[in-house]
Amino acid sequence: MKLIIGLGNPGKEYENTRHNIGFRTIDFLIKKIGFDDFKEKKKFKASITQGEIDGEKIILAKPFTYMNLSGESAILMMNFYKLKPEDVWVVCDDLDFPSGIFKIRLKGGPGSHNGLKSISELIGSNDYPRFRIGIEARNLKNTPREAKDFVLGRFSPEEKTVIEKIIPKVVDSIIFAIKRSLGDAMNKYN
Repeated sequence: MKLIIGLGNPGKEYENTRHNIGFRTIDFLIKKIGFDDFKEKKKFKASITQGEIDGEKIILAKPFTYMNLSGESAILMMNFYKLKPEDVWVVCDDLDFPSGIFKIRLKGGPGSHNGLKSISELIGSNDYPRFRIGIEARNLKNTPREAKDFVLGRFSPEEKTVIEKIIPKVVDSIIFAIKRSLGDAMNKYN
């Protein structure tokens, strides 16, 4: 069983912000694999859907705790499903990579990402895989220099074009990792 969590902030005001690329990726994933729509599960502080890929149970989740409290939702689901950190895959934005780049990591520190910090603190481990999607484009004109303002901002038209091409690649890498392995996916997509 795998729990795949897309990180973001709930609510219309955050819908198309850079910080919500995890939500957007998970939304694209459910369309590609044909899972049912998300249903709100208050006991998990998340909206979830589930199904199977190649005989493995897959749970997709979008926490509604807001980014900085993502760990609250992650630990509730982890405990309920009795999962190990390596069975919890996280999809999130990454300010350290340029737009159009994504990396699969088996584990590692959260860096400056508050959603990952929350997850690491509450599950007591950094040993969970993550699909980090680059959003760095602060070299563009009229872009805020403060990280908080930047991640909560919307994609420019140039960025949108790049992001619309990268999300399907991330989704393909997730499906490939489920069917084969994370190591194989890292070799193919990193």
